[in-house]
Amino acid sequence: MDNKTKLSTRSSFISDNALNNDSSQKKSILDPIIGASHDYENALDTYLHLDGRRYLNDQEIYYYFPNDSKEYSRQWREHFLIRHMWSGNFQAPIDKKLLRLGSVRVLDVGCGPGAWVIDMAREYPCSSFIGMDISPDFDNDKKLANTAFLQYNFLHNFPFQDNTFDFVRQSNILPFIPKKEWQEKTLKEMIRVTKSGGWIEISEVDWIYLNGGPITKRLNETLRKSLSPLGIDVIPSFYVNESLERVGGLQDISHAVQIQPIGEWKDTIGVMNLKNCLEAYDSMKTVLAPLMGVNDEEYVDLIRVYAVEVTEHRTLFSLHRYWAQKI
Repeated sequence: MDNKTKLSTRSSFISDNALNNDSSQKKSILDPIIGASHDYENALDTYLHLDGRRYLNDQEIYYYFPNDSKEYSRQWREHFLIRHMWSGNFQAPIDKKLLRLGSVRVLDVGCGPGAWVIDMAREYPCSSFIGMDISPDFDNDKKLANTAFLQYNFLHNFPFQDNTFDFVRQSNILPFIPKKEWQEKTLKEMIRVTKSGGWIEISEVDWIYLNGGPITKRLNETLRKSLSPLGIDVIPSFYVNESLERVGGLQDISHAVQIQPIGEWKDTIGVMNLKNCLEAYDSMKTVLAPLMGVNDEEYVDLIRVYAVEVTEHRTLFSLHRYWAQKI
């Protein structure tokens, strides 16, 4: 099996045989939660280098994006773009508690380089924020005293006791997780580690365009057809709300949606969304080009056409946030 074939068939997230933090000798805000005796060593030190990009070298990963500084920078920009579109970092009604009381514990499941964690920690310095992700490459240069990062496979049982956190959230991970595994494991674990009266929140983007042209639709279909056999639904809004209603243990389930533009047809926000999408498709070239049956040059040409299409067709996409209180 060649490297590109390995990359396109990897499944979601590796085994949880390691936790990651600065040092087992240095005190962490994780210590009272997991135990100070735990050794936070990084056991994932192997990467796959393809077409000048770096990927996690594990065949259990469905994740189509690289794991390198270029992609981390894109995710940071995307974080601030999403915050702008929502006019804030969360919807759950916990703002006053975070602001006035402090000493709140917050968990971000699938935190990536940690942009949301660090941004929130700056805004709420009296509360503690923990990011958990399969990737070991958290943005430690920006890390604050009230943050910690944990390398862990969140498709397994979370390494936290029941009722540990006041707020547990996830963002932009469902297009890379089999729906059944999320429903039967990750969602239930999010609820388990949340305190009674605490909140969970799910922030996702539907990977489908409204008013898309032919190339835009082709890109959508390529992603959908490649991930559907793995049990992944790239349109989270089809099942998240129902999953929250059926899982049990939750009340006051709420849902908000944003319909946003892509392309130069709609002011600055449309241009910024287009820039982010172009960077995302560039990051996925190594995976998407062979799936679409094109070479790299042909793929680049298709993305150029996509950039024109979204403006001509006035293309839109939807963002969703769901939040609920643990009973």
